[in-house]
Amino acid sequence: MFEDLESRMDHLESEERRAVTEELTRAELSQIPVMDRLRGAVGAHLGLRLRGGALVEGELAEVGADWVRMRIAPDSRSAWVPLGALVMIESLAARVREAAPGPLRPSGLGHELRSLARDRVVVQVATEAGEFRGHIAAVGQDAMDLRLLATGDRLAEGSARRVTILLSAVLVLSAERRD
Repeated sequence: MFEDLESRMDHLESEERRAVTEELTRAELSQIPVMDRLRGAVGAHLGLRLRGGALVEGELAEVGADWVRMRIAPDSRSAWVPLGALVMIESLAARVREAAPGPLRPSGLGHELRSLARDRVVVQVATEAGEFRGHIAAVGQDAMDLRLLATGDRLAEGSARRVTILLSAVLVLSAERRD
């Protein structure tokens, strides 16, 4: 009889430890931002579902403060996706990597866009209002100016129409791969 009671007590204690461990694990996971999970997935093949239903698939190349860069294999392009455009991430592992401590923080999307503007890279910008192709002329705090190109045209200074696109409206921006 005592052995049976001991066995039951051991079982109840084991169940209680398991329940506490599961609750602590859930509480710990609730503190992990998706950007830390994305940093842990650099090099993995992911599918990013965007607002409006578009899918961007490729290798996760880089994670910034508020954006990710994907390598798109077939045409060796890079695609920058703002975190605000993401709706769902396919195949994201539970691995976590926090941002490096110290004064150096991951760069924001504006920093990446200014780099593309400096290099005069032709970009394709997808928004919910449509897609636009051209050179980034200027990048502000919350918007960028784009000199539009007709398909296949090179930019002749001053000849292109210029539009301002709010950064919050950008779903994905792609360009020839820069590594």
